[in-house]
Amino acid sequence: KGFGLSLVGRKQGPGVFISDLVPGGIAATDGRLLKGDQIMSVDGTDVRDKSQEEVATIMKVTSGKVPLRVSRLKAKPCPTAPSEPNANATTGDK
Repeated sequence: KGFGLSLVGRKQGPGVFISDLVPGGIAATDGRLLKGDQIMSVDGTDVRDKSQEEVATIMKVTSGKVPLRVSRLKAKPCPTAPSEPNANATTGDK
């Protein structure tokens, strides 16, 4: 049975990322992987400089419990809102 996820590579440069999780699939059911996670290693093999096709091939030939190492960017906090509603907003009315 597959991992239950889709991969996408960068157009320029290395990096393979999770683009989708199959509902009900292993990855979605487990809950630890998220869309946007970068695959760093598969079963101990460093894949940071590999293409999407190479990573997919490595994942297809593994079996049993396969350790994945991923990297996840943390979201930056949103700037604080002004204390008065629409204090800095412009409406276009003159």
